[in-house]
Amino acid sequence: MAQLKEFSIEEKLGSLINLQKIDSKLDEIKILKGELPMEVADLEDELQGLRARQTRIEEEINGVTEFIEERRNAIKESEALIKKI
Repeated sequence: MAQLKEFSIEEKLGSLINLQKIDSKLDEIKILKGELPMEVADLEDELQGLRARQTRIEEEINGVTEFIEERRNAIKESEALIKKI
C-alpha cells in the first residue's frame, strides 16, 4: 500500500491560501467574461449610431453641394441675362 505524505499545518495553510487566490482570480475572470458580451453589444450599438450619423451628414453635404451648384448656375444665367441687356 502506498504511503501518504503528511503535510505540516503550515504547508496545508499555504496551499489553502494559494487555492483561495486561484479561486478568487477565477471568479474575477467569470465576472469579466459575463460583462464582455454586454460591452460588445454597447460598442456595436454605438458604431451603428455613428454610421447612421455619418450617412445623415453625407446626405446633408450632398444637399448643400447641390444647392451651391444650383446657385452657381443661377449666377451664370443672371450674368448672361445682364450681358443681353
